[in-house]
Amino acid sequence: NVILPDIDSILKTQTQTFTVYKYINDVAQADTFTVTVSGVPSVYYTFTIIDGNSFSIMCLYEYVNSPLTITATNDDDDSIVTKQILLRGLW
Repeated sequence: NVILPDIDSILKTQTQTFTVYKYINDVAQADTFTVTVSGVPSVYYTFTIIDGNSFSIMCLYEYVNSPLTITATNDDDDSIVTKQILLRGLW
């Protein structure tokens, strides 16, 4: 399971769309995922589910105390992939 793109931060006022897929032999499978976020108070970002493989995060304010943790759980086999994203200022 892979969350893409492979980035580690989002700048204030920017929105990043992510995809999550299970790959077998470099081929994306049809599995869908349940995605949750944690670690940062929700007033600092907007989290939007687009479909079973896509979601977006908009950074509203910088948050330096901890990264936003994205957890994607495969709806078919319950495998989990996580990613941490920093919510940064304008630079």
